[in-house]
Amino acid sequence: GRVKVVEGNFTNYNVYLSRPVQLGTSVIVTLSVIPGEISVVIPQSSSMEFTYSGNTAWNVNRSVAIRVEPNNLVDFERTHVVTHSVVSTDPNYNYNYRVIPGGGGPVLPPVNMTIVVQDDDGLGVFASKAA
Repeated sequence: GRVKVVEGNFTNYNVYLSRPVQLGTSVIVTLSVIPGEISVVIPQSSSMEFTYSGNTAWNVNRSVAIRVEPNNLVDFERTHVVTHSVVSTDPNYNYNYRVIPGGGGPVLPPVNMTIVVQDDDGLGVFASKAA
């Protein structure tokens, strides 16, 4: 995915799974960012667990909120990536995924969210597509 945000502001998006998790197994999604550039506000731990049912059920959207940190530099439009690393104990998530050496369950390829940062420190005009 891709979102635009002005430096110093917040944006949010949802994370969800495409298929059910087997009973008794889980999928852990961990967010990684460049410290000092992007802050993860929600979830507070930067990780989300998806299970078969309940509040952590596989089909419950999880909100992610990030903040682009202000830096008082004229550095124009730039991009950062929020990486979502996935580890699962569900054997159904083994298909086309690599396994962590030494155990720990299968690892899915990371899913990235590109953050297009619009600078707020210089003069400029922003244009965006109307909703």
